[in-house]
Amino acid sequence: MAGAAGLRVGSTSSVQVFVDGEQAMVAVNAEGGNVQNWKKFSTTFTATKARTKIRFNNGDAPSDTHNGLDAVSLTPVEAD
Repeated sequence: MAGAAGLRVGSTSSVQVFVDGEQAMVAVNAEGGNVQNWKKFSTTFTATKARTKIRFNNGDAPSDTHNGLDAVSLTPVEAD
């Protein structure tokens, strides 16, 4: 199904979240269709060193080229 500007929109969208190369979560939004539907997800992790790499991957099939990602935020917490 083609979406805005010819982008391929699937009925579900998944985003894989990695922290320092390890998968931390897979966020799946099954509220799709032929329009973009936003859904809020959150996860918690603890950084174990001074620098932490966070990566987001499109977890859908290559034919589904449209995943939205918006308003990503990180909240630092003081160590105990």
